[in-house]
Amino acid sequence: MSSAQDRWAAPTYRVDIGGLGQAVTHDAPQGMDYTMVEDHIDMIGVAELSFKAGDGRGEQADWSSFQMGADVEVTVGGSDRKVFVGTIVGLKHGHARGRDSLTLRCMDPLAKVMASRSTQTWEGKTDADVVNEILGKYGAVGLIDDTEGESPYTFQRNESDYHFLRRLAARNGYVLTANEGRIDFRKPQYDGGHEVTRDQVISLDYEQSTRQIPQTVRVIGWDYLTKQKIEATAGAGDLEGIGGGQDLVSGGGQTFAGEATISDVWVASQEAAKRMAVAEMNRLARMGVRGRATVQGSGALHAGKPVRFVDQKAGFNPDVFSVSARHRVSNKAGFLTEVTFCGNTRPR
Repeated sequence: MSSAQDRWAAPTYRVDIGGLGQAVTHDAPQGMDYTMVEDHIDMIGVAELSFKAGDGRGEQADWSSFQMGADVEVTVGGSDRKVFVGTIVGLKHGHARGRDSLTLRCMDPLAKVMASRSTQTWEGKTDADVVNEILGKYGAVGLIDDTEGESPYTFQRNESDYHFLRRLAARNGYVLTANEGRIDFRKPQYDGGHEVTRDQVISLDYEQSTRQIPQTVRVIGWDYLTKQKIEATAGAGDLEGIGGGQDLVSGGGQTFAGEATISDVWVASQEAAKRMAVAEMNRLARMGVRGRATVQGSGALHAGKPVRFVDQKAGFNPDVFSVSARHRVSNKAGFLTEVTFCGNTRPR
């Protein structure tokens, strides 16, 4: 059996749970039967840790030590990266056929950002300034990329901090992700992709299509301070390619041959309108390649990570951007990672 298959059948993991006193590991599972960790760009990451009483595999964890709000950290597959850092938000107990089970439901720091509602106004601030201020309240400031241009006014309109930050991310073409206990507000990173070979793939299913990609995106806004219309357009020349293939806009075969329009939005300058048009053009272009894959477990795969599939048939090796990653570790099935992805270039 190959070393890759060995890692798949006999996963390594470590789970640290506040109050337990001892880490749960592959060598000392303490009754843990199943682990699932899932993260997404622009969504709250979750983890489920399932324990069964009396499984006959050594010492059992003290279930009374599990408390809502306790810290949880998970690493899998020998990777140094923590695939989940968050807190317990729920305890689900069950009893069937004489055996008890307990599932710890956990969420990453974006859950606390979601559990809010505010109405605020900022004057003369960049979006990055506003993001730093909001995340500072939660002690979760991660990597915050700079944003161009100060806005005369930025409004948070009776919405959660989470939805507000997602809105700021969208208009800049950025993504909002939890990363090892911190929250990043960044431009999508397409360099340094994780390579997945054919023999690591259990299943791969994706489609490439241009039917939802316009040739251009036009933003038509209104500056109510100066009482002026502001317009800007983005097209194929504004795309940031994922991988080295030809982009799916200028390559021909377009179904959507026209222009998409965003109207009735407030933009304070020509530059702001252009940024919004470029962000939307890139978002739509990423719908050109969409799919999912199940691979032998890898803790290095996570949401927001570029992925390169290799050793497939010529012309069918996609370079993609990971939208979500789900890690499953169980005593029966071993360690699997499921990835959903998108892309904007033709496969190699």
